[in-house]
Amino acid sequence: MYGFASVTEFVKYVQTVFDNDDKISNMSVKGEISGFKRYANSGHCYFSLKDKDSTVNCVMYNWYANNLGFAPEDGMLVNVVGNAGIYNQNGRFQIYCTHMSKIGKGDLRENFKLLFKKLGDEGLFDPSHKKSIPVMPKKIGVISSGSGAVIHDIIRTLKRRNPFFDLTLYPSAVQGDGAPKELIAGLDYFESCEDRPDVVIIARGGGSFEDLFCFNDEALARRIYDFTIPVISGVGHEVDYTICDYVSDLRVPTPTAAAEVVLPKYDDLSYRLMLLDNDLYNSVQGYIDSQKKRLDALRNHKALSGPEYQLQNEMKRVRDLYEKLNYLENTRIEREKSSLLYNMDRIELMSPLNILKRGYSITFDDTGKTLRSDKVKAGDKIKIKTSDADIDATVDLVTLKGESDG
Repeated sequence: MYGFASVTEFVKYVQTVFDNDDKISNMSVKGEISGFKRYANSGHCYFSLKDKDSTVNCVMYNWYANNLGFAPEDGMLVNVVGNAGIYNQNGRFQIYCTHMSKIGKGDLRENFKLLFKKLGDEGLFDPSHKKSIPVMPKKIGVISSGSGAVIHDIIRTLKRRNPFFDLTLYPSAVQGDGAPKELIAGLDYFESCEDRPDVVIIARGGGSFEDLFCFNDEALARRIYDFTIPVISGVGHEVDYTICDYVSDLRVPTPTAAAEVVLPKYDDLSYRLMLLDNDLYNSVQGYIDSQKKRLDALRNHKALSGPEYQLQNEMKRVRDLYEKLNYLENTRIEREKSSLLYNMDRIELMSPLNILKRGYSITFDDTGKTLRSDKVKAGDKIKIKTSDADIDATVDLVTLKGESDG
């Protein structure tokens, strides 16, 4: 066994091996750009080159990057030319790129866009389908790595904000091909367990697009959509977006933010309860005061001072009715009396006796019937009635009007 005197000696030896290997001392490799960054001060470019199963770090120095005819970006499929080497300060294996040519968009980015459009067209991101997050959940479910810093950040944040919570963790892989199945198993567990949580948080810390790609799984998206418990997605950092974010009921930028929104601060709740308590006290006290005033008004009312008050009111009401009845009765009598006198005057004016008083007379035959001039002859017995006498007479001569003129 060969023994190296130092780490530096070992790193330099590995670099010598790389330099003497014809395949990696001058090579080309195709892959998808991820985490691309060009520093403004130096102009050097740092990025990763990935495919479905592997990742390798890359660097392209400023004097090579200046010759690129395009601007590299994440998700771009490229072919790089360079040599493999070791960075002495940290022993990191990387490709030192001298040339880069663009091939097209990477498969992962393209798959993301196609799935996003497919699920969006089916309505899986529809806001009307999203469930409301409970204000005060009694039990919180979390699906995340059981060994990472994420679950500790969530618990620490919850304790700081509100120590009164009940949390259950379902440990799951949050990266790699097997992660979607474990995440789905966590959802199945919480939906079927006897003590179901009121809300479930799916959480993972930051990472590259490829690291978070398990949260872009179609089966996971459909399971979240059909899940009957509200889901909060706290995956990655603020700039990271996954299909899980869009299909969940609420998306927050980080796992810590998920802990902040899932449960209100204890101090805020105490303050709100104090305000509600004051409002309730003021409302009840105001009602009591108003009822006291009403009771005092009723207690001092004349109707409660003695039964004679009610009797006086009823007697006054009877007197008023009696006076009204007398008035109506007298009015009607006067009206009927006036009508009667008017009719009697008219009858008197039309009476034959009234006509006799003006010098006229009425002639009757001996049977008492009124006598017409064409029905009388000389020698007939007649009676003449005046206004003040009845006269018996005998007709001596009948001269009809017109005969004496002839």
